[in-house]
Amino acid sequence: MYSIKAQIFLFLILPFMIIGSISFVFASIYVKDGFEKNLQTSAFIDAERISDSIKEATLSKDIPLLTRILLDERYSKTPSVSLAVFEPAGNVLAYTSLKAKPSPIGPTSSKVAGGTDSHKEGGHIFTLDQPITSGPYLIGMMRVTYDFTETMAQFDRAFYILFAISMGGLLTLSALMLRLSRTIIDPIAELSRIAANFTHGNMEVHMPVSGSKETVLLADSFNTMVQSIKQSQQDLIGQKNDLEQKVSELEAWQRATIDRELKMIQIKEELRVHKAEHRDRVV
Repeated sequence: MYSIKAQIFLFLILPFMIIGSISFVFASIYVKDGFEKNLQTSAFIDAERISDSIKEATLSKDIPLLTRILLDERYSKTPSVSLAVFEPAGNVLAYTSLKAKPSPIGPTSSKVAGGTDSHKEGGHIFTLDQPITSGPYLIGMMRVTYDFTETMAQFDRAFYILFAISMGGLLTLSALMLRLSRTIIDPIAELSRIAANFTHGNMEVHMPVSGSKETVLLADSFNTMVQSIKQSQQDLIGQKNDLEQKVSELEAWQRATIDRELKMIQIKEELRVHKAEHRDRVV
C-alpha cells in the first residue's frame, strides 16, 4: 500500500507532468507549422506589393531606378535575402544579391499562367517567383528569396523558454504538494496512528500541537476529546466503585438483618419450649 505522499506523486503530479509535456510537444509542432505558414502567406502579400511598386520601372527598363527600388525594399522594408527582376525572356534586369549575379531563369511566359510560384530551398529559406504584369501583358518576373531561419529560431527560443517556465511551474507545484504533505497530510497520518493506539486502550496518547492553524485546531480538538473520554472513564470507575461499596453495605445489612431474625426465631422457640415445660410441672 502506497503512502499518501507516493499516491499524490504517482496519481496526480506524475500524470500531470507527462500529459503536460506531451501536449506541449504536439502543440509546439502544430503552432510552429502554423506560424511558418503565416510567414509564407505574408511573403505572398509582400511579393505582390513589391511587384506593383516596380511595374513602371520594369516596363521602362530603367535599371538604376529599378535597382534603387529593390535595394530600398531589401534593406528597409522587406525581410528578404535577395530580390531579382528578370525580362520576359528570362535575362536579369536588376538584382540585390551581393554574392553573385542570379542566373537567367529562361522564358517566363510559361510561369505567368499559374500566378505566383513558390518553393523551399531547404531549412526555412523560401523563394517566390512573382509575375510582373501590365494589364494582360507579362513584362517581367520578380524572384524574392526570404530567409526565415532567424525568425523561426527566435520562435523556437520562445517555445523553449515557455517550456522551461512550464516545467518550472510543475516543479513548483510538486514542491507545494510536498509542503502540503508535510503540513497537513503528515499530521493527519500521525493523528490516525495515535487514534489507533487510543482505540486499543492506550489512554495516555497525546497529539503534538504544532503546524498550520487547521492542524493545531485539529490536534487541540483531539486532545480535548481524549481528556474528556479519560475523565468520563474515571467518573464511571468512581461511580462503579461507589455502587459496589453500596451493594456490599446492603449485602452486609441484609446478612445482619437475617441473623437478627434467625436469633429472634430461636429465642421465641426457646420461650415456647420453656413455657411448655413450665405447664407440665405445674400440672
